[in-house]
Amino acid sequence: MNRRMRSFFATVAGAAVLSTGFGASTAASAQAALACALVDTDVTKITVGESYVPLKDDLKVDFSAIVTDPYGKSTDGKYPVEDTTKSSPPEKLTDRKWVVKPVVTAAVAEIFRVGETAKSQTVDLTGLPGDLSVSQPPDGIPADTTTWSVANVPTGVELKGSFLIKATDKDKIGKWQIKVTVTRTAGGNTAGNCAEFDVTGQSSVASGTVSPTQVQLKKGVDVPLKVVAEVKNATNVSVELRPHDGTMWINVPLYKDGDGYYRNTAYLADDTSPGNWYFIIKATRNKEAIEATGHSFTVIAPVDGIATKTKSRVTIKAPAKAKLSKAFKLSGKAYRGTKGYGSKILELYFKKKGKKSFTFMGFVKTTSTGIWQKNVKQKYDGYWRVIVPGTSKTKKSYATSKLVDIR
Repeated sequence: MNRRMRSFFATVAGAAVLSTGFGASTAASAQAALACALVDTDVTKITVGESYVPLKDDLKVDFSAIVTDPYGKSTDGKYPVEDTTKSSPPEKLTDRKWVVKPVVTAAVAEIFRVGETAKSQTVDLTGLPGDLSVSQPPDGIPADTTTWSVANVPTGVELKGSFLIKATDKDKIGKWQIKVTVTRTAGGNTAGNCAEFDVTGQSSVASGTVSPTQVQLKKGVDVPLKVVAEVKNATNVSVELRPHDGTMWINVPLYKDGDGYYRNTAYLADDTSPGNWYFIIKATRNKEAIEATGHSFTVIAPVDGIATKTKSRVTIKAPAKAKLSKAFKLSGKAYRGTKGYGSKILELYFKKKGKKSFTFMGFVKTTSTGIWQKNVKQKYDGYWRVIVPGTSKTKKSYATSKLVDIR
């Protein structure tokens, strides 16, 4: 890797693009508010999943709507009941099959960016109610067999659907609307409701810095290195510090401050490899991952040498087998000397079976007694490893890798 890196970022994974043009215009927002002002009790709640422009693969956004009175409104607790016996009416009324028919026959959703109704997606919702079986009343079949007192009739039903946002929809960020229309049997009457939601831009790393750019190590002391990053539309942000000679690496989680920037401080122990280093800002959003490489900084060896350190160790427990993409628990205990290593942030890594290197998967913090645990998922057979990062007073240590097979 070029040791004379420029001090701005170059994207190295996932086409990270700076997002611009957030939000809708005032006129568009006013139009959206007007369009969604008509509230109908047929649809009482519309929920839309996280919506954003993806980096590569189309994003499937799930949504749901609560539709009221799917079997109609009762009259003094009574509903129309039908005899659905397919054969000739049996001699006994008790052998007949009685049902309450749903009155909701269809539900359609239109999804579009505010002001672009001509480019809407139309989706048929699933989960429409079916016939509701009715048991014979304890006191026998009513004389009027068309309406019965029926208990436990659902007063609402959740219908579901989904729509797509494409990676090419970079100009579609801002305010969107979803309109749900319900058709009922009574004359084919339709009614519905609408809701607004925001579509955000693609994930990106906009900038990042470390300071100081020359780190003088000190014997027996952890020297701070401050990291600041500007990351758009992502979560689980971290920084990976690496020397150019590849002898070690340091991972540090970054946390979002009130000004929107991600920050944290890495602490370099006195045995940190001296020389030229660089850093990589990493972030994820659902299944997407982005990373960007930052400029070089220099680590200078301590003048007085390296201090004597206390040994650390860590254990790891994992099931021998796990189900595909189903959560399972990793656990163990970290020690410093002979005592539990309390409130220590550990690093978790995974290596797919057959691969040579481990991939950083995140952090886990120990309890006051050194116990740690984390729920994880995996798609492939592979190995899990946990690391106790070293400090100027404590040695770095690794747990024996644990193989987990997927079945």
